[in-house]
Amino acid sequence: MQQGQLSSHTIKGDSKFIGGLMIVLFCSSIYVVPFLYLIVCVLVMYNVFEINNLMLTSYVLSLPVVLLMFDFRHVHFMCDWLMKMSGWFDKGCTIWYNKESIEKIKDVNGSLWCYHPHNISFPFGFALNGAVRYKTSEPSKFVPSDILKYFPKERIQKMTGVQAKILFQTPFVKHVLQSFGCCNDCSKQQLLKLFQQRCDVGIVPGGVDEMSRHKYGHEIVYIKKRKGFIKYAIQHGYTLVVAYTFGESEMYSNINPKPINKIQQKIKGVFGFCFPIFCGKWYCPMLPKNDKHGLNTVLSDPIELPMIPNPTQEDIDKFHQLYVDTLVDIFEKNKSRFGCENKQLEIY
Repeated sequence: MQQGQLSSHTIKGDSKFIGGLMIVLFCSSIYVVPFLYLIVCVLVMYNVFEINNLMLTSYVLSLPVVLLMFDFRHVHFMCDWLMKMSGWFDKGCTIWYNKESIEKIKDVNGSLWCYHPHNISFPFGFALNGAVRYKTSEPSKFVPSDILKYFPKERIQKMTGVQAKILFQTPFVKHVLQSFGCCNDCSKQQLLKLFQQRCDVGIVPGGVDEMSRHKYGHEIVYIKKRKGFIKYAIQHGYTLVVAYTFGESEMYSNINPKPINKIQQKIKGVFGFCFPIFCGKWYCPMLPKNDKHGLNTVLSDPIELPMIPNPTQEDIDKFHQLYVDTLVDIFEKNKSRFGCENKQLEIY
């Protein structure tokens, strides 16, 4: 990939105020609402509100279980709403790609789009420069025409992404994610199911381990021990597209003193997820610090993998190294374009 050959597509939202408001609402729905509900449940259990109605108490405590029994359907306006977040960034959110090499995606029967880094909150590059763009009411407004022309309606309907499994075991959070029409849990069973259906899938391979290693301003990826998704991709002959988002590491500072870190690591070991503690703007911690610059997601040339039903460890290691080399190549060849010339990619 040569730096000068990249084309781009930018979305900027309606206004800075609306963009910031959407970010706060989304963060609240993911982090604040479930936490507040948990507190309410504890208070109800200890009868702090002096509720003597057994039926009402049972209803409050059983609501999460009932909600988890139901799935939400794709709602276009939720995707349109998410795209408005881009208004917070003065230079918008941009996808960069090689127009010639992206043509390889045209005849591909299944692709895996891999985004880095995760950051301490949620990955903005994955959310704003990923599958949600295709799920809006008017994809032509949000997806580069050079890419959209290779994705007919039937292919877009199958397009999806995967996130931490525990998010789909959490009331409210599960339903918010499902409303975007491109969210599934990242369990082995679910990922294999999507591969068998030949879906185009988005993933953040570093996951919670990348999130827990976040340091403001540091370009950190967790990939050395992430080989499972490479194995499954080889088994199904998938095509990989590696994506790196510049500006992602400058969204939030993490509040992570040693005592809290130890607790988070234990929670991560048990649940496979840790509740992030982060801070953005001083006047509203949920708002990203990086608002003067944009988010810039650079896509690699597609990597076509052979279909090997039973790959050896040598096969997996070979293509995993190719993946890492591609990721490093994207970063090194484009970092000066986005003001990161003095930064190094830290790989764990």
